Amino acid sequence: MTTQSGAAEEGHPNDQATEKVETPPAKEFKPIQTQEEFDKILGARIYEERNKYADYEELKTAKAELDKIKEADKTEVEKLTDRALTAEVEVAAYKKAAQEAQWRLEVRTEKELPESVDLLLTGETLQEIQAKAELLAANIQKNPRRPIIPGDTGDNYSKPDGKKERPKGQVFL
Repeated sequence: MTTQSGAAEEGHPNDQATEKVETPPAKEFKPIQTQEEFDKILGARIYEERNKYADYEELKTAKAELDKIKEADKTEVEKLTDRALTAEVEVAAYKKAAQEAQWRLEVRTEKELPESVDLLLTGETLQEIQAKAELLAANIQKNPRRPIIPGDTGDNYSKPDGKKERPKGQVFL
């Protein structure tokens, strides 16, 4: 029969891994019998958890003070650089919005769309706006809006002189 020491004598490759390690005996489980025992154990656990974060407010205050000191230590150049970067970001956003508005106006004019479709012409590129305008233009041309009168063919609305005439005998309410 080979023992742990025998394996080491034979030159076993895992001689260090086969050493016995003693584990401490586990606490014996004792079930809680009364409400008082439960309250005592629960109170101790809550106390432990609260103590973990007892200095949280202190750390928060210290961080705020450190941030103030860092801000005060910034040079005037750093402060101006921060302001310039913020302004550049805002200007870029305004330029983008102005470019998109210009594209919407051009596309709307080109497709002869009403001004009311401006909110529907969205997109970040000219091609996206043009695609939406084409869909709107096709839909608007297929479905012109005019009053629906039973039995009316629509012929009497477009006179050669450009004047529109209401059908005789029809009342608009």
